[in-house]
Amino acid sequence: MPEVSSTPHSTLPNLRTVLFADTPIMSTYLLAFVVGKFEHIKATTSKGIHIRVFTPLNRAEHGRFALDVATSILSYFADFFSVGFPLPKLDLIAIPDFAAGAMENWGLVTFRETALLVDPNSPSISVKQRVAYVVSHELAHMWFGNLVTMEWWKELWLNEGFATYVGNMAVDYLHKEWDMWTKFVTDHVARAWDLDSLKTSHAIEVDVASSAQVNEIFDAISYSKGASIVRQVYEYVGEESFRKGMAIYLNRWKYRNAKTVDLWDALGEASGKDVKNFMANWTRVTGYPVLTVKKSASSSSTAEEEEYEVTQEIFLSSGEKVSESPVWWINVGFIGDDKKHAVKKIDVKTHTAKIHLPKSKFIKANAGLTGFYRVNYEESLFKQLVLHLQELSTLDRLGLQNDAFAMAKAGRTNTAKVLELVQQYAKFEKDCTIWTDIAKNLADVGTVFGAHANPKVSEAWSLFLRQTFGKLGDKYGWDKKPGESDLDSLLRPIVLGRLGSTGDKTILAEAQKRFAEYYSFVKNGSTAGANKDKKETLEGDLRATVYALVMRAGGEKEWNEMKELYSIATDQSEKVRLLRALGSVTSAEMIEKALNWSLAGEVRNQDLFIVFGATAASGKVGRETTWNYLKNNMNKIEGVFGKGSFLLLARIISLTIGNFADEAKAKEIEEWFRANPVEPAERAIAQGLEAIRLQARWLKRDEESVSSWLLHLASASEQKH
Repeated sequence: MPEVSSTPHSTLPNLRTVLFADTPIMSTYLLAFVVGKFEHIKATTSKGIHIRVFTPLNRAEHGRFALDVATSILSYFADFFSVGFPLPKLDLIAIPDFAAGAMENWGLVTFRETALLVDPNSPSISVKQRVAYVVSHELAHMWFGNLVTMEWWKELWLNEGFATYVGNMAVDYLHKEWDMWTKFVTDHVARAWDLDSLKTSHAIEVDVASSAQVNEIFDAISYSKGASIVRQVYEYVGEESFRKGMAIYLNRWKYRNAKTVDLWDALGEASGKDVKNFMANWTRVTGYPVLTVKKSASSSSTAEEEEYEVTQEIFLSSGEKVSESPVWWINVGFIGDDKKHAVKKIDVKTHTAKIHLPKSKFIKANAGLTGFYRVNYEESLFKQLVLHLQELSTLDRLGLQNDAFAMAKAGRTNTAKVLELVQQYAKFEKDCTIWTDIAKNLADVGTVFGAHANPKVSEAWSLFLRQTFGKLGDKYGWDKKPGESDLDSLLRPIVLGRLGSTGDKTILAEAQKRFAEYYSFVKNGSTAGANKDKKETLEGDLRATVYALVMRAGGEKEWNEMKELYSIATDQSEKVRLLRALGSVTSAEMIEKALNWSLAGEVRNQDLFIVFGATAASGKVGRETTWNYLKNNMNKIEGVFGKGSFLLLARIISLTIGNFADEAKAKEIEEWFRANPVEPAERAIAQGLEAIRLQARWLKRDEESVSSWLLHLASASEQKH
């Protein structure tokens, strides 16, 4: 609440007594006081709410973008939910060292600097996207979490799942050009798919009996799976009923505690649909289904319609079949080659269902990727989809390749066939988000298969990457072009990064040249990107890629230059880019140097995981060296964090162990943590061990066929030239 008065203390001359207005009834975990030296900028919403953004001294304008977002979004949510913001003011503040990304304290929302501040002299699109989303997410909590609070931690997802979903909705409202719903799939749906396909996952609603268990559920299940099933119920009831249901729920439970079923009741009341039963297993059961679609063997097809058989079962990354799989109520959207691209919705509530669809050259299930399930097609149907790839929507093209990679990891198809699918995308695909996802999926293939490949196979893999990204590299080059979209600007560093990872000498030389110019620019009196009088030599969205490529080809000299830039930089987003680069070294000696430096006090505790994640991802040497370092320095690392930073410690462990693909290594890690338990990270360790074993099986199963396919590709390419 706002200050009522601030007066000198009656007996202590250096202190003041500050009186605040009475708070409304609120949960105690939402209370915050911040004391420090800050400055602020302010605005007032269309509904008369006063908003201030507080920043470190001399950086008030770095909060301007967040202020503009908050001012618009607070009014947007009040209209969308038909419930006004209940406080007279809202403050947002960037604080120096913060374990979480942000926290929705009522009326005083706290943020890491990277989640609130944007350098106005060198604005990065990726940073603006992050700030817009985090601000929108936290403001959504003013309703979901603050006005109505979950009854117990079991319903954490009611806070986080909804804030994640409507946070994306709000950014989409502000920035249509960012195509947020396609980005939502890679940021949230696919992330949750990956985690929830592990046996060590947990249900959205999970019994919580201790504080350690509370800590563990602040993960992709509560946030990303939660948001994904909200999107699913939104599609099921429609926008009008969704908004009406939200208003019923918020008005009925404001200043009180609610359960998941209370939300389903409100949405059911608004829509007239059986939302409670539709959503029951989505929150109470661990995992999610895969639908297998094939043409029916029966002869009940007609001249206008075709009969298909749809089977659902729980999807596990291990590929294992479960004898008694749960059954979900799935509202499946199908689309075909109809010119209007009409989506046909069919409820599937049993293990196996026979459905009839209009005759079509192809059919695509989970149209628009609105459902939280995967799809596996019999070979003839999959081939037809590949032939008609360009007729699919962006979301459907995104989903098709993501499902295909998941099927390969689970042993339901061969990895080489998925690489052939990528070749089809390379012929025409231009969408930034699809290429972001393909690049990530190919990085997974490279991590698992690359460490064991012989030199000929490694070179063939590099050739495949050059062929896949080369056309895009030629199109986008290094510099922004007139009229280029924000998404084009975000695609460029992804493409250049993948091409540079192959050792392409031209790409590496250009990265080194640009870095040398930028280093000189900063050294000659400018802070990183903040000198208005000099030409900016390296735009924000390209820096992380250039830094990583320079470190890949560089040594101690380049590392020291990066460290110098890190010490000069005042913008935290720039510091994060440099930290990642400082960890992207390839020799054991430099990796140890980077990790020792990170723990010596110059790097904020909240950012240590960035260095560990980068060193662990820098090839075979990086994996081994980072793991050995973690073992030898665990007491020191735990001492840095203490008991309050459970999320950060678990994240460091997860990133350190997650890239192995070796059963013997899994046993070694398991035995070490059994002898040296880290209670706040127990679930992260279990999930990491499961991931290692899955990757080991994937490697064993497909190594020969992938190597053979790549060598054949290299041979065919040689013959052409």
